[in-house]
Amino acid sequence: MYKSLTGIQGEFGEINQSGELLRSQIHMLREKRTQCQGFWNFFTRRQLTSAIGKLRAERREITMRLGELTEDIQSRSSASPPEFAGLDIEEKRSINLMVIAYAQELYLHYADQEISKKAREAYIRQLSDIRYGDKHDCGSISSHIEERIGLLEADRKMQDRNQVRAQHLASLVSYRNDNDTIPSAEVLDRIILLKADGKPCGSVNINVLADEYWDVFAALLN
Repeated sequence: MYKSLTGIQGEFGEINQSGELLRSQIHMLREKRTQCQGFWNFFTRRQLTSAIGKLRAERREITMRLGELTEDIQSRSSASPPEFAGLDIEEKRSINLMVIAYAQELYLHYADQEISKKAREAYIRQLSDIRYGDKHDCGSISSHIEERIGLLEADRKMQDRNQVRAQHLASLVSYRNDNDTIPSAEVLDRIILLKADGKPCGSVNINVLADEYWDVFAALLN
């Protein structure tokens, strides 16, 4: 019968405990035999010797079994773990939808003062081509970004919203073929706005996948 490593370790602990109990019993009987001096204790000593012999035989069997279990534990512990078979198509699709949903949430979170669009421009355009105003304007943008980052880190409902959004996306997206894990970008032409209860309440005409917001393609699984 197959036993897991945990099961074998449990058996080792139980048998080892039994062995320690036998060792204590043998020690007590030997002490008792030592105290039985004189010829009148001859038969008592013989009985004690016989009992000690039986306990020692049991302990030898336990010691042998512990040795077998030790070898088994060492063999299993040193064995290479089974090779990861990888994610299947449905699992990859599910993860990708979570990534896209998060990209949409980030767009909405940083939509104020068009921070999301500015971040996209900084990614797709040359730095020398970007102008955000004078020093005061840039300082104001930086302060606003820091504020939004703080709010994002404190948002305890982001994960729940992202889960709801991903489920909503799953009902909308389509794939080019049965083996494709990245949805067709054209069906993601807008971001659905969600109420607190998760129900849609409008939309924003932004395609985070087609327009490559947050370098989202780099995070998707093929």
